[in-house]
Amino acid sequence: PKVSFPCRKAAGGVAELHTQGGKETTSRQVAGVVYGSNLASQLFDFHVDHAEPRFSCKGLATGPQWTSRTMSLTLFINNRLVDCTPLKRAVEAVFAPVMPKHQHPWVYLALDLDPASVDVNVHPTKMEVQFLHEEAIAQCIQEAISEKLKDRAGVRTFDSQSTLLANNQRKIVLKPSAAQPENFGAAGG
Repeated sequence: PKVSFPCRKAAGGVAELHTQGGKETTSRQVAGVVYGSNLASQLFDFHVDHAEPRFSCKGLATGPQWTSRTMSLTLFINNRLVDCTPLKRAVEAVFAPVMPKHQHPWVYLALDLDPASVDVNVHPTKMEVQFLHEEAIAQCIQEAISEKLKDRAGVRTFDSQSTLLANNQRKIVLKPSAAQPENFGAAGG
């Protein structure tokens, strides 16, 4: 988020997208520019620092208010954009109990690991990676996200707008019924 960048079409002279950049720019602000303010308003922060295995992780994720038909995980390991299928599955498993069926979250993870523990030779493009202690790290990230989801999963709100009165906006709040127990456990539940 600290680096500003413009994006424009190949023949276009005007930037279609431009991030602010700078010391005060946050990942949430950049997500708002790139993915839209609707998504940015639904994001929550999470952070993990762990001694053994040693790693740190910060991230953003949507709660049950915002869903998509496909899982969107933007993963940076040591400031490099990568894919990690086991970590993606672990993150998605945390959201499964609180998301509607066939709906998925948007998640951004910035993971800092010992570079010697990361194997980039999994795929010829170097995009898919594996790393030591993958399961333990995934579990710690699951626990951090799960804790944050507990605060957000009990109530879903939907904005609706009247087609006749453009300025008349109502908020509908749905609470889970007693027949639908909330399950916020870690993956595998």
